[in-house]
Amino acid sequence: MRSETATNKKRVVLPITRMNVHDGPGVRTLIPFKGCPLRCLWCSRLDSQKAEPEIAVYPNKCIHCDQCIAVCPLNAVHLTNGTLSIDRSLCNNCGKCVLVCYSEAIKLLGQPMTIEELLKEAKKDSLIYKHSHGGITISGGEPLIES
Repeated sequence: MRSETATNKKRVVLPITRMNVHDGPGVRTLIPFKGCPLRCLWCSRLDSQKAEPEIAVYPNKCIHCDQCIAVCPLNAVHLTNGTLSIDRSLCNNCGKCVLVCYSEAIKLLGQPMTIEELLKEAKKDSLIYKHSHGGITISGGEPLIES
């Protein structure tokens, strides 16, 4: 039986993928966790290595509104020669730039969720599991690491 503390503990998860057919039999819900200490050279999910939420930049989506630059308290966001970038040595992942980015050129990767919240999300697809003989795939990062 899980303790109350373990049940309420939040783990950081990347966006949940529904209708996945590549990670097991049937139609599946993929739940990718963040956090992995291994740093494998062949890792296909570099965004899952750090355990905490982190800011990702997609310069090709930037519409040059400069809202992210104006809101950054540490002057870590830059638009140089039309290319959006973040100075990681200054950025503290506060997420203020993410909140004002209309075009989603800056996104926060990872959302803390409890086991109950994850199960609630996965149960939304239970009818699909029943008819396709699918289920849930837990991936990572390292899903079993305690952060």
